[in-house]
Amino acid sequence: MEVPRRNQVTEEPPVEMGSSCGFFAYRPRCLQIFNCMRSFMGFFTALLIVYGMASSYTSSVIPSIEKRFGFSSKSMGIILAVNDAGIVVMALITAHFAGRGHRPRGMFLGSCLCGFALLLIAAPEALFPIDAQSVLGKTIEPDATTQLCDLSTGNATTLKPHNATVCAMEAEGNLGALVVLAVAEFFLGVGSTTLMILGLPFIDDNCPLDDAPVYFAVSFFGRIFGPMLGFGLGAVCNNIFLDGSKPNFRQTDPRWISAWYLGFIVTGGAVLLFATVIGFFPAQISNGRQTQEQFDESAKKAEADSSSSSSEATSQAACDSSVTCREFIVNLQRLFTNLPFMCRAWSSCLDGMIITGFLSFFFKFIAQQYQISPAVASLSGGVPTIFGIALGVVGGGLLIKKYHLQPRHVGLMLVVTAGLLCVVFLVNIALGCERTEVN
Repeated sequence: MEVPRRNQVTEEPPVEMGSSCGFFAYRPRCLQIFNCMRSFMGFFTALLIVYGMASSYTSSVIPSIEKRFGFSSKSMGIILAVNDAGIVVMALITAHFAGRGHRPRGMFLGSCLCGFALLLIAAPEALFPIDAQSVLGKTIEPDATTQLCDLSTGNATTLKPHNATVCAMEAEGNLGALVVLAVAEFFLGVGSTTLMILGLPFIDDNCPLDDAPVYFAVSFFGRIFGPMLGFGLGAVCNNIFLDGSKPNFRQTDPRWISAWYLGFIVTGGAVLLFATVIGFFPAQISNGRQTQEQFDESAKKAEADSSSSSSEATSQAACDSSVTCREFIVNLQRLFTNLPFMCRAWSSCLDGMIITGFLSFFFKFIAQQYQISPAVASLSGGVPTIFGIALGVVGGGLLIKKYHLQPRHVGLMLVVTAGLLCVVFLVNIALGCERTEVN
């Protein structure tokens, strides 16, 4: 055996670009210990958690955003709907075109867009600064009739010009902040399409068939566990006043405006961090942990085949690109004529109509109805709901893995659970309190 000399420099074998961890030409050997599905699932679940935190945190701080910029509930509903518009615009495009490329790299780009969008949501606090004392002056005081406004006319009930100006500001709101928040929500919706649309197929193609339901359950659990942490983050930020000071009134006072922007800064930075890590994963991941010997063997094989396969790969990529552009409309027609798929899609749309409207303003309703602080409303209204959803997702994944359920069995389970959901909502509508007339 030939022994290398003391000062001889040995060259490391080249790294296979398509199946090794790294970013472009930077693919060190120390990163290859993470080239397995378990590592990807860990970072991907963490990314889903922080993104889920941002979704639920938005619902927790809606009352503070409305009071801070003078928005109505209608304006906030429009802002939140822009997020869904971004998802609708990019969902099919992302699934068809990005689904055939480097999917971790696509998730990296989309998640970075989400991170910057979350930071942009917090930007109006700095772009449109205001003194906390002036905010207190614009807010309605419960025991002062001089601060009340006539909602039908938008004028003050008194003849003081200051109050008339206050009512006009409350009716119109801050148009600049409205535009910034709407643009940020649109980009947030566009970037969020890459997480589930590219993430779940990537997991399905790179994990053993028997472990796929468990991996799906873990990913959905991360997507659901994130909102639980988001409600906790909302409770923490709702305990902090707008400028960090400690005013001489309680959180149940209508003058209380929380530091709503802090949570978006935290979640935006966390999304950017985990998105960068996801971008280092290769386009294909082996089912098990890659050993050092396997890494050296694949690297030598890549060096031997690189020259012969370069021209073939170029022609194949051009062919795939042309096929992708040509078959986009054909695939859309195929989906729209698939009756089971369209029924499931319309079912998801109806579920989204219920859940989106329910969770967006549910916390504001219970805070005003029961005279509790926004922090308590975030915890009491959000955690039980999200816990039930997480229990159903994990339990469904385990049932599919244990009993090897077929698609028709899964569809029957969806019908039964949807029926129970309708019954519970109908019972909830019947519940209520007696109306008290106030003269």
